[in-house]
Formats: sequence, C-alpha cells, structure tokens
Amino acid sequence: MQERMLRCLDEIMMKQDHHYVLAVSHGNASYQFLKKVDPDALENITGFGNCQVMHFKYENHSFKLIEII
Repeated sequence: MQERMLRCLDEIMMKQDHHYVLAVSHGNASYQFLKKVDPDALENITGFGNCQVMHFKYENHSFKLIEII
C-alpha cells in the first residue's frame, strides 16, 4: 500500500501546474503513507484517525511533513 500511494502521489505532483494538491484517504492509509515518506515524523504522533489533515512539502520526488493540522 505504501508504494502504491507514493507512486500515485508522485505522479500527481509531477504534472504541470500541480503546486498545491488536496488528497483524501482513510486514516490507516494516510498513516502508512507518512510512515513511508517521513517515518521520523511519527515519533510525536499518538493517534491517527480519519480526516487527519497533513501538510507536506514536495521537492525532488520527496515528501516531507510540514505540519499536522
């Protein structure tokens, strides 16, 4: 699941004029994506549910968590 999400979101971000993207997913899938792209960010997270809003920076095919809102 982690690889599929990463591949899909990377493809979306590589399209022209895709500077800001809203992607929606279930809590567990979002957690797995974060675990894949920025595992250090999980150190301060105690729970992860649906409708979790995460802000990422995307650069050079890499996602970095900025904040959880």
